[in-house]
Amino acid sequence: MRLSVMGKTVVLTGTVPGMQRKDAEAKLVGLGAKVTGSVSRQTDFVFAMPDAGGKKTAAAKLGVITLGETELFALIGKPGDAARTPKAKITAEAKEKVKARAPKASAGLRGQTVVITGTLSEGRDAIAAKLEAKGVTVVGSVSANTQYLIAGAGVGASKLSKATALGVKIIDEATMTKLLAKS
Repeated sequence: MRLSVMGKTVVLTGTVPGMQRKDAEAKLVGLGAKVTGSVSRQTDFVFAMPDAGGKKTAAAKLGVITLGETELFALIGKPGDAARTPKAKITAEAKEKVKARAPKASAGLRGQTVVITGTLSEGRDAIAAKLEAKGVTVVGSVSANTQYLIAGAGVGASKLSKATALGVKIIDEATMTKLLAKS
């Protein structure tokens, strides 16, 4: 089973090797996490880097799952994969188009346009075939016509940044499976 931070509260502590903390946090948010600055009973995961201190200790006392840089980078990509600014400027018109076409989770995925990025439990071709069999359109790049970005481990920085800029809904594989069952 792959780690998912969708809908989870996470804390990042210590120096993220080769990456600015704000970039790592933005990628976690892009995967559906709520990133906070302190550990509490509501915290689901703490990503503790090698030089972590008090927050790692607090997580241990509270019984919060503590993960390291390996798990963090498996989710957000390795340093150097920093989010890039989309090549084409995102217009207000494109953002409005995405907003107007926003999917309703209760409707499932049938008739929606999705983009797959990152590593999932199966190859992209197999996942795309399952989606297409349920009436989902799978395309290779994020645009104003995209309703969902399905993000796996090592999510593509370019697709993630464009989806975030446009306001496209970003989901993980588990959410995709639930929505596919409704289709």
